[in-house]
Formats: sequence, structure tokens, C-alpha cells
Amino acid sequence: MLESNRFNGTVDVLESMMNLTALLTRSNSFSGALPDGLFSGTSDNVVVDIGDNKLTGELPTSFANISNLVSLIGAKNSFADSTTMKDVCDNTTLLVMDCDACECCEVCCD
Repeated sequence: MLESNRFNGTVDVLESMMNLTALLTRSNSFSGALPDGLFSGTSDNVVVDIGDNKLTGELPTSFANISNLVSLIGAKNSFADSTTMKDVCDNTTLLVMDCDACECCEVCCD
């Protein structure tokens, strides 16, 4: 868990970690875009809590292909609007979705 540790910098190191099943980086100062292909190497349930950072760009298109994505918390970032979020909502089994302060999440919260 990397939550609430005041870490900062980009998340480029995640590019080589395709077998992750959980990414818990809430309340840090990570910046930049998430790498595409993240979580593509696992068939286990995937939990993502990246809220309250400084992440930008679109959600990776690979998120739409993760049928075992059960939790996605991305509030308080600066993600760009994209069709990926709608695809994520349509193609996954999301059990938890945090929409506060994340405009890109409105599609799942309507």
C-alpha cells in the first residue's frame, strides 16, 4: 500500500507491472498518465484506488478490457473526458465506483 505517504513523481514504473491486481496510491502527489496495458496480465479481481493524486490524461484504454475490475476510485485527479470510462462501465463488473470530484466518472453515476 502506498496510500497517504506524500509520494510524488510520475507513475512510469507501472508500465512494467502488468500483473498487478491492486493499485492503492490514494492521497499522494503522483502525476502524469497511467500506462496503457496496466492490469492486462492478470485474471484475478482488480482493485484500483488512485484517488487524490495529480494524475492526468485519459484512463488507459486497457481498463475497458479488464472484465475483473471490481473497484475503481479515481476522484480528485485531472483525468480527461474519454469514451474509455463508458467502456469501463459497460464491460466490467464494478462493485465500487467513487464519482466525487471526478467528472469522467459521471457516466457510471447517472
